Amino acid sequence: MKPFSTLELMARINAIYRRMAQTSPALKDKIYQFDRWQFDTRTSLLTTATEEVQLSTADANLLMVFLEHPQRILEREFLLNQTNTSKRDIYDRAIDVRVGLLRKKIEEDTKHPKLIQTHHGRGYVFNANVTKKAT
Repeated sequence: MKPFSTLELMARINAIYRRMAQTSPALKDKIYQFDRWQFDTRTSLLTTATEEVQLSTADANLLMVFLEHPQRILEREFLLNQTNTSKRDIYDRAIDVRVGLLRKKIEEDTKHPKLIQTHHGRGYVFNANVTKKAT
């Protein structure tokens, strides 16, 4: 531990909070409903009548992009930019892996996905009616 002033500590903490608020769409307080799911952005928790799924930050950020842009083809590059994928993960197939992981959590049948559909050579479509409300 290095000695430092209380003011410097507070400045560092505030900078971290500021960066988190700018980069993480999951910090917005909203509740989305789609298909059989309800997603609380504050807690990154997906729920149905019978199950709960805690999403990682990366999964929550990707889901937020899909929820904000339903029924539209979203290109891989757009998804990479919107999810603030770290520089070490930026290659076009990184988003394919992330989509696959999210599908395992929200799709009833990952072999025949109905919520996140692939448009080969173009990107992905979140194929659900989405409603949102602020908390």
